[in-house]
Amino acid sequence: MKYSILINQLTWQHYFPEADFRHAIVLEIIKSLCNSQSTKILKSSDGYTWISSNMIIKEAPLLQYNAKSSLTPIFKQLTEWELILVRVDDKTNNRYYKLTEKAEMLDRKLDDSESNEHPFKIMNDPVQKNVHIKILIIKLLMIKYIMVK
Repeated sequence: MKYSILINQLTWQHYFPEADFRHAIVLEIIKSLCNSQSTKILKSSDGYTWISSNMIIKEAPLLQYNAKSSLTPIFKQLTEWELILVRVDDKTNNRYYKLTEKAEMLDRKLDDSESNEHPFKIMNDPVQKNVHIKILIIKLLMIKYIMVK
């Protein structure tokens, strides 16, 4: 299970205003699995990673999904937004995912001073980054506390 999920809410809101936290959580889990160096994660030679719906359900109990079909609209939307590429193995019917450049860009901070060609700026200031991370963790803990009540 993934205990902490950091989501850059500003970039999601700016570029995908119709998205909700479920889209962001699923994408963050896909990112985590695709970027994993673990030998337990199956990767193809062309950079795709095998990810089952059960893996997503197990990694994100906060979503409260029990059925694989619950994730179908989220996967479809992430594909339409060109955040992930999907390939289905004809023999096994397994789905393989690959992140696009757009998905990687969601981790960056919006910067109004940059041109339209480069709308993101990486957060390089360690103090700013730590404050941002702590705020997101507090928000996630508050959501979890509210849901437990």
